[in-house]
Amino acid sequence: MRASRCDYTRLKRKTPGSSPLRKRERINPGTVNKCIVSDSVTQGDVTLAPVRTVISADRFEGYERFGGGVIDALARYTWNTQLSASLYSTLLHLEVAFRNRLHDAIATRYPRGPWRDVDCWLGRIPPIIAPAELAQVDAAIARLRRKGKPIVPGRVVAELTFGF
Repeated sequence: MRASRCDYTRLKRKTPGSSPLRKRERINPGTVNKCIVSDSVTQGDVTLAPVRTVISADRFEGYERFGGGVIDALARYTWNTQLSASLYSTLLHLEVAFRNRLHDAIATRYPRGPWRDVDCWLGRIPPIIAPAELAQVDAAIARLRRKGKPIVPGRVVAELTFGF
């Protein structure tokens, strides 16, 4: 019998023949500890059929490659998901800060118009951005208009995506 946790905590027997649920040995102390996959299932008893309907075989193969069986692969997949979720807010703040600083730097270089639609470099005539980016600016302005929001540089920048 083997238990596996999302943070790779393994259960050890306190004494030979005793229940494995008595003492825990932390294998990887810096990870998230949220879900027990199983405390009474062996690797051979687990089937991937239901998992493969949700996670493609090609995607899951990367987690199986490290060995340890299905439970360990599921634990690695879950750990990766939790790690990604924990980084999301940091990446969100990075994106906002980067877009705002980029806007400030370019606005300093192009402080005067003539403008169209928005009073900043994003609406400069002639445009200083490529046609694809100009289309994204136009789409952002259209979204703001539909929402009834004022068309000001800060709102347009906020409406753009990181890939802009």
